Amino acid sequence: MNAEKYEELVLSVAERSEDAKVLLGLVCLLEGASSEEALTRNFTALRGEKTEEAEERAKERSKELLRFLRKKKILGRGPFDEYISLPGYENVFSKTVAGFLLQPGDLSEYLENVLKTVDGDGERREEEKEEEEKEEEEEKKGEEEKKGEEEKKEEEEKKERRERSNAVIKIIELLLKIDIHG
Repeated sequence: MNAEKYEELVLSVAERSEDAKVLLGLVCLLEGASSEEALTRNFTALRGEKTEEAEERAKERSKELLRFLRKKKILGRGPFDEYISLPGYENVFSKTVAGFLLQPGDLSEYLENVLKTVDGDGERREEEKEEEEKEEEEEKKGEEEKKGEEEKKEEEEKKERRERSNAVIKIIELLLKIDIHG
């Protein structure tokens, strides 16, 4: 099998099954620590199953998929019984899987792009985005004005405290002068 066929095989399996895509991503992310137990736990956690019954089904699904991926010669077993890409195809596997893994970035931007592709309603979404940006700018201006007002209040309070402190000091000085001069 050459690198292109391996890449096509990985992509075809990932396209057919979202669960397989998740497992391949976990193998890629966990690299040398991708034991069956670790993959199963993470797979179950990512599925967000609430009941014990659903968790068990997710664990079984994970194990079935791992067997399937080994049978299709997409994954192999490493020296420490961890799941790895086939020897010689590590770079192809990493690049291919990284292509469909969620890359770190701006979550709101990602969600907006997903909504555009799902809804096919790009114009309306652009208008909503512009409205949201305007609202954010207005909120920022309002916050800046509030900060400015708060700073002014703080300065006035400091000024009043200084005046009171100065008045107290003058009273103490006068009392001392009266005490000294009798």
